[in-house]
Amino acid sequence: MAAEIIPRGVRNCNPLNIRQGSKWMGLASRQDGEFCTFVSNDWGVRAACKILRSYARRGIRTVAEIIQTWAPPSENNTAKYIQVVCSRTGYRPNHHIDVYDENEMVALLLAMAWVECSTVFDESEFRQGFLLSMMY
Repeated sequence: MAAEIIPRGVRNCNPLNIRQGSKWMGLASRQDGEFCTFVSNDWGVRAACKILRSYARRGIRTVAEIIQTWAPPSENNTAKYIQVVCSRTGYRPNHHIDVYDENEMVALLLAMAWVECSTVFDESEFRQGFLLSMMY
């Protein structure tokens, strides 16, 4: 029987596959080199919330704009990514995400995490990550 391959984002408690760069709160002491490793999924989600709020400050607010920035066509099948996220959330590509609305953000981030890791994550961890992003 073949060993199960655990997606990198799951191993790293980084459901959105955030690359190294910023010194995020909740980083684990051991990093994998290319992508951040967090102590738990909620800290990885917190960082993703912070990133999406920085996008909104730059005018990047629709589902399509967010994903085109997060997963550019030079590295990803961005059109498919948008299609899957829209299918999983029920949002249209031109839907403006309210980055301070817990339900909108959790729905969007869970769908993006599905694309990034092909894994269903615990919604409560995403809600906790959103709350952390509002506190710190």
